Amino acid sequence: MKKFLSVITVIMISVSLIACGDKSKETDINANSDSTLVQAEETILQEDTVSEVNNNVSDLTEDVLRSYPETDASYFITTPSRESMHGVEGEIAIIGYEGPDSIVVIPEEIDGKRVAAIEYLATENITALSIPGSVMRVCEDAFMSSYNLKLVVFEEGITSIGNGAFLACRQLETVILPETLESIGATAFASTAITQITLPSQITEIPQYAFSSLNDLTITVEDNIESVGTFAFHESNHVTIIVKEGSKSMEAIEKYNQEASPDNKEIPPLNIQKK
Repeated sequence: MKKFLSVITVIMISVSLIACGDKSKETDINANSDSTLVQAEETILQEDTVSEVNNNVSDLTEDVLRSYPETDASYFITTPSRESMHGVEGEIAIIGYEGPDSIVVIPEEIDGKRVAAIEYLATENITALSIPGSVMRVCEDAFMSSYNLKLVVFEEGITSIGNGAFLACRQLETVILPETLESIGATAFASTAITQITLPSQITEIPQYAFSSLNDLTITVEDNIESVGTFAFHESNHVTIIVKEGSKSMEAIEKYNQEASPDNKEIPPLNIQKK
C-alpha cells in the first residue's frame, strides 16, 4: 500500500507539471503515468495474493507449494551432516529456521553445500513445507510438536523418516511421500491430524505407534508390507486400509487384525478396503 501511495504522489506531481509546463508533453506524461499506475496495481495484487496464501495455508495445494519460490537460505541454521562427519564431504543438515515466512521451501544447496538431512526443524512458525530431493533423511523428532504445521511435500530423494519425526504435529493434515522412501520410524506420524496417506512401495513395515492416536485415517499401501506393528495404530479410531487382495500386504494386515479387537483401544481393528 505504501508503494501505491508513492506512485499516486508521483502521478499528482506529474499532473501539476503538465498544468504549469509544456502542453506538448502532456500525452507522453499521461501515458507513462497510466503505465506506472498499472504496474503498481499489479505489484500490490501480487503481494496481496502471496499474503493471502500465507494467511490461508488451508487453501494451499500440493501443486502450488511445489511451484513456490525457494526460501532465503540465510534463514536456515545448518551443521555438517552426520555422514559428512564420517567422510562424505560437502553435505550439511538443517538444525533450525529463523525466517519470517510461514510457507517454507528448503533449497537443495546452502552456501554451495548439499542439504542432505533435516536433524531439527521444530518450530511454531512453519505452516507448509516443501522438502527437496537432496534431503535423504529426516531425523528422529525433527519436527516434533510443530503445532502449526499443516502440509508437507517431499520431493523424490528422501529414503528415511525417523522415530517421532512428526510426532504431536497436531494440525498436520497432509503429507506427500515419494517412491524413494524406504522406511518410517516408530511414532513418526502419531498424534497428528492426518486423515489420508499413501505409503510408497519400498516401505515393508508399519512400525509400532507409527499412526497412533489418529482419527478417521485412510491409509493406502502397496504390495510389499511384510509386518504391521502390534501397536502401530494404538488408540486410533476408524482406520481404513486400502490394499490389494491376495498381496503380501493383505497377509500382514490380516495377521494384525487377528490380534486386534474393537474393545481394545491399544490394538484397534483395521477396516479393509480392497483395491
